Parts: sequence; C-alpha cells; structure tokens
Amino acid sequence: MVDKRIKGLAAVLFFAVLFVSGCALLPAKKEKPPIPDAGLQALDQHAWRCYVRALDYMDQSRYELARQQFVFAASSAVSKTLHEEAIDGLRRAEQIIAEKR
Repeated sequence: MVDKRIKGLAAVLFFAVLFVSGCALLPAKKEKPPIPDAGLQALDQHAWRCYVRALDYMDQSRYELARQQFVFAASSAVSKTLHEEAIDGLRRAEQIIAEKR
C-alpha cells in the first residue's frame, strides 16, 4: 500500500515538473519599449510651436499656411487639448479657404 502511494506521488511530482518545465520553454512576451517622456515633451513642444505659428498665419490672413501648420500641430500633438484645438483651427482655416474660392 505504501508502495502504491509512493508511485502515485512520484507520478504526480513527475507530471508537475514536466508541466512547469514545459511552461518555461514558451517564448517570453515581448513588450514595446516605452517612449521616453523627454521625447513626448519635445514632440508636444513642436506641436505647440506649429499651433502658435498657425495662429500667427491666421492673423496675417495666410490661411493656406495656417492650415498646414494646424495639420502639423494636430498630427504631432501629445496632449488631447492641443490636438482638439489644432483640429478646431484647421476647420476654421478650411472654412475660410472654401469661402474665398
């Protein structure tokens, strides 16, 4: 009887080791490397410069250039607020361009 228990325990232990070692052979999941905060800040600063430049062009009635800068600002904006502001400015510039044609 003790012999059967030892064999049963040995079999369970064998399968447990086999299962654990099999899991270790699976390839590790690769995660995307995080984007450094400095890079995001630089990108957002670029977007703000484009946005301010677009506003200056709007004041000068240079709507095509303003439209281009709004597109640059919206595409490189990290912050949601700036993105929304740039899209709004883009719509205004496009509306003025369409009215002038």
